[in-house]
Amino acid sequence: MTLNTRGGVRRRALVAILAVAVPLAGCAAPAERPAPAPTRSATAASAPTETAAAPGLMPGTCNEAAPCRLQQGTFHLQPDSVLSGLRLTIPSAGWSTPTNIPAELKLVPPGLQDATLIIWTEAVAAKSSGTGRGSALPGVRSDPASLLAWLDANPDLTVQKTPTRTIAGMRMPSRVVTPSPTVRFGDPECPSEPRCAAILTGSPDLWHEDFFAIGYPETAQLYVGGPVRDAQGLTVKNLIVALDAPDPDALARLEAVSRPLLDSMTRH
Repeated sequence: MTLNTRGGVRRRALVAILAVAVPLAGCAAPAERPAPAPTRSATAASAPTETAAAPGLMPGTCNEAAPCRLQQGTFHLQPDSVLSGLRLTIPSAGWSTPTNIPAELKLVPPGLQDATLIIWTEAVAAKSSGTGRGSALPGVRSDPASLLAWLDANPDLTVQKTPTRTIAGMRMPSRVVTPSPTVRFGDPECPSEPRCAAILTGSPDLWHEDFFAIGYPETAQLYVGGPVRDAQGLTVKNLIVALDAPDPDALARLEAVSRPLLDSMTRH
């Protein structure tokens, strides 16, 4: 689920589902690249279409309205992406990406509606509910150990520790999270108000006022590792790989279909 401006639910391309109050898997997509401007020959009735991307450089001109369909094979991330030098293998046809920007990479698997795999770096803890929900918590450090300790102690989340996994050459501890029964999010636009919870945000120059939040029964699995260096030798404090799904059963299916992709991740 995507929320922004600290006060309203934003679904971007998923507004129709919000209208029937069905919680969605999703994520904050700050500073999203706009869709390419239409040419003079385009008409107002023209609908955005997917573009196909062959293995190689991960495409960066995609958006929610016109995602890029990824062919099976290995892709790598360019310098202006979330972690330059990261390589991953798309295991089968049907995967797509609506977002590949410095703040995040979002990958959508085939056959799983509203389920996504998201990659962030330099994420920080967000105030989970109430006044100021979604804003950064300055008292929580952004190293993996601190983020995990904050998740484990957060009363607005129901948290389950899950096995550590090797991703991109790092051992990454994991947590499965969903909004707790006692959370009081404080936004009437939350589709399961009051049972929504903000979890992560990032630097204002990349995330602006966006933040990642989930609404029950939406469930996310967060792999948290770091620090890590990108292809330019710059060190980022954390790498977070999230599996976000509408409910626990969908998360189990997402984990199964994502397993080969997670295992394929390497760094340059």
